[in-house]
Amino acid sequence: MKFRSLAPWLPGMAAVAAAGVFCIIYALTGSGKAAVYVELAASSLLPFIFPLYGVISKKRLPTALGVLAALFVTLSGGFGSALGFYEKIPVWDSVLHGVFGFACSFTAFALLLRWNGRRLSPVGFMAIILLFTMGVAALWELLEYLIDLMTGWDSQKIAASVAEGKSPVADTMEDLLSALIGTAAFYLTLLADKLLRHGIYGPICDFHGFGKGKE
Repeated sequence: MKFRSLAPWLPGMAAVAAAGVFCIIYALTGSGKAAVYVELAASSLLPFIFPLYGVISKKRLPTALGVLAALFVTLSGGFGSALGFYEKIPVWDSVLHGVFGFACSFTAFALLLRWNGRRLSPVGFMAIILLFTMGVAALWELLEYLIDLMTGWDSQKIAASVAEGKSPVADTMEDLLSALIGTAAFYLTLLADKLLRHGIYGPICDFHGFGKGKE
C-alpha cells in the first residue's frame, strides 16, 4: 500500500535527480548559461503535476503519465540543452516535438477518461485529443516567441531558417507538424489497444472501450 501511494511521485523524483546530474555535467563542461540551469530545475518539476492533480481532485491519473513526462524533460533539458543534442543532432528538436505530441495526446486521453469522456462518441473523443494537443503545441510556440521578444534569443530559429533559404516560420510549422505526427502515433497505439482487446490501456487507464469501465 505504501508503494502504491508513493509510485506516482517516483517519476518526479527521478526527473529531479537526473536534472541534478545534468547540472553537474553541464558545469563541468565549462558552459555558463544560467538559462540551462533554470530549464533543468523547472522542467524537472513537471512530472509532479500528475500526482498533485490526483491529490487535489481525488481522481488518480496513471503513473505512466509521470513516467512519460520525466522521460520528455530528461531528453529535452538534459540531453537536448545540457549536452547540446539540439546542435549536435539536427533532428533532435523534431523528434522531441513528436514525443511532446504523443505525451499531450496521452494526457488528454487520461483526463477525458476521468471527466466522463466515455460518454462521447469515438470520433468526438479523438477530435478533442487532437484539438487539445495542437492547442498546447501552439501555446508552446507562442511562449517561445514571447521569450525571444524579451531576451533577444532565436529559439524559433528564424535567422537560421532565412539563412538556409527557408520561410521564417519554417521551424514553427515543422514543430507543429511533428506534434501532429505524435498525435497520429498515439492514435495507432489506440488501434493496437483495440486489436489486443485493450491489453495496453486497460491495465494503464482501466480503458476497456467506450461506455465501459469506471470514470
